[in-house]
Amino acid sequence: MNPADIKELLPFITIHERLGRYDMRGRLTGTAIDEMFGANFTGVNLFDLYDRADHDFFAKLHDNMLNTPCGSRTWRRVLMPDGEHFVIESMHLPLADEACKPIFLLTLMGPQPEFTVTKSTPHEGSMVTLEKTIEYLDLGFGLPPEG
Repeated sequence: MNPADIKELLPFITIHERLGRYDMRGRLTGTAIDEMFGANFTGVNLFDLYDRADHDFFAKLHDNMLNTPCGSRTWRRVLMPDGEHFVIESMHLPLADEACKPIFLLTLMGPQPEFTVTKSTPHEGSMVTLEKTIEYLDLGFGLPPEG
């Protein structure tokens, strides 16, 4: 993949590395993502951004994408601590390391245009997922059992 071929999407892309079932570390975040969240999350565990009640959902989603491997498209309605609701649509693709083991997830995030994290919103445990829809994408290796 040549990043120059998708330069208009790069500000909305993140890459996370799975270090453990509940440890997805940011390796790269696009500038649009940084602006929406008001911070750069490179090096931050993705699970620190979500309510604990959502951890098993995300761990299972990552299990399915990295173990199959397959992609996914997700739609989530999230609640922020300030009471705002937003919709975030994302496309996820697994990426492999030098040993051809899928341990990275490339995500293209497409939140509603007005999505922004206010300065008063804490980052840890800030988003609660109220509704979610997942569609798994067969990349030639099949789909997870529940996909």
